Amino acid sequence: MSFKNELTTNGMTPELSSLLGEVKAQLQTQNISKAISLLENLTTQHPDFEEAWRLYYEVANYYSNWQVALRAISRLVELRPTDATNMIAKIKVLEKAGKVEEFIESAMSLVKSEDLSTAILNELASLLCKYQKYKEAEYIYRQVFAQTPSDSNNLLNLATVLQYQGDIEQADHFVRSSIQQNPTNFDAYFFASHLKRATTSRNNIDELKRTLDEGIADLVSQAKICYSLAKELEDCSQYRESFEFRKRGADTYRSTFNYDIQDDLNFITSIQKNYSKDFLSNTQSINQSNEPIFVVGLPRTGTTLVERIISSHSRARTAGELIYFNQCMDEAFAGLALSQNTSLDGLVGASTNFDFNRLGQRYIELTQLYTRGKPHFVDKFPQNSLYLGLIHSALPKTKSIILERHPLDVCYSVYKQIFTNIYQYSYTLEEVADYFIAHNRLMKHWQTSIPDNVLTIRYENVVNDLTAQVEKILSFLNFDWEEDCLNFQKNKQASATASSSQVRQKLYSTSIGMWKNYEKELSPAIAKLSDAGCLDEWDT
Repeated sequence: MSFKNELTTNGMTPELSSLLGEVKAQLQTQNISKAISLLENLTTQHPDFEEAWRLYYEVANYYSNWQVALRAISRLVELRPTDATNMIAKIKVLEKAGKVEEFIESAMSLVKSEDLSTAILNELASLLCKYQKYKEAEYIYRQVFAQTPSDSNNLLNLATVLQYQGDIEQADHFVRSSIQQNPTNFDAYFFASHLKRATTSRNNIDELKRTLDEGIADLVSQAKICYSLAKELEDCSQYRESFEFRKRGADTYRSTFNYDIQDDLNFITSIQKNYSKDFLSNTQSINQSNEPIFVVGLPRTGTTLVERIISSHSRARTAGELIYFNQCMDEAFAGLALSQNTSLDGLVGASTNFDFNRLGQRYIELTQLYTRGKPHFVDKFPQNSLYLGLIHSALPKTKSIILERHPLDVCYSVYKQIFTNIYQYSYTLEEVADYFIAHNRLMKHWQTSIPDNVLTIRYENVVNDLTAQVEKILSFLNFDWEEDCLNFQKNKQASATASSSQVRQKLYSTSIGMWKNYEKELSPAIAKLSDAGCLDEWDT
């Protein structure tokens, strides 16, 4: 760890300079507790000593002590209320400390009162997007647009937040402008292809092929253009050629990272072993909150559709794909002081020693922003499907809905999507199938281990008989019937998902059985799923 070796000494007395030097000496020798004690005394005795507060903030921020960091940076803001740098630092600490409402209010206040650089504006907008504050992020991106109207990346950012809010036409306008300003912005091409359904008379197929033929050095960008082409060709029912580009893109993207699927498979097996039915029956928090409703499943199984149905009810709102439960788990692991070399299997075993009362309470604390005004909120983070045992142990009154879909439609839908830093199994058909088999086994385990808290819904049933499935979902949640749940496409709440354009449409069935257009190409997945018995319950 290193901190600034030189601090401003303007107006500093020899005594204060000496005291500050002693603190720095303790930091240099890694005597952190002594340094913090000296800083506490120094700031108490000299509450206007800016350099001491700044160093105190830097130390606390480095060690993630957000309470102390917030106190220190708040004092610096009091001492220099017109210093935007301090205000920005305070906003970041508020966010890290989980004080989301204060963070949002402070961020917007700063944006509206100060002339900030585009870099700072983009950073604040990105943080706001993390909390699904897309209207506020749009305001900031429009501020950037006013400063730099030809910034291709900002135009794409604007298109993205507009899509999340359901303004597809405006999103299309800005992404087209982004490509016009920078024809090598391959992320913009990818976004544009997935924003709307291509038709034989309206598509970008020739342009995308030409872009690919001209050569793209960056492998990730090359893969994205392949995926864009595959998507538009599929829209136009050119299935054979679509799959050729799909596989080319998947193979290219898969070559950019190292991944061993066996680690994930062992992890899932360990979860099932440690969170047995017996463990789940005897290890529960006393937390009585039933505010969260978890909607989980593999990607592309219809989780967004069910989220929109539930959040169309007057008793619930959507919170999007929250990462808070993962954050709570990280905090709980930190409290166990485990070795950095602990294996995934070791981490799963260690998690059974969590303070489940505290884990549940911490999650509720972090999600208070989403319960304002309604008794329930929907957390749709798909990977929570792995942690339903942990969730049940921490929040035994909560209910979870697992989405399932025809295994081959799931495997193909996952394979056809490019993800960022997650779902690394999704770029070869064999790995997709192996992961599906393990994940499916775990979902069956949750269904038999915590049956009163878990409901499994089939995507195909929702599409084919919406009313019956909505009744089933509302009954499980102990919600009264409301007609609005059938008209989920009118739900105005934002949606940050690969399906955010589709959820604004009425229910459609065109994606059911899509895998049949690629039956030959999907043979590696079909063989594995068939051998594992995963296709036994489904029509093929």
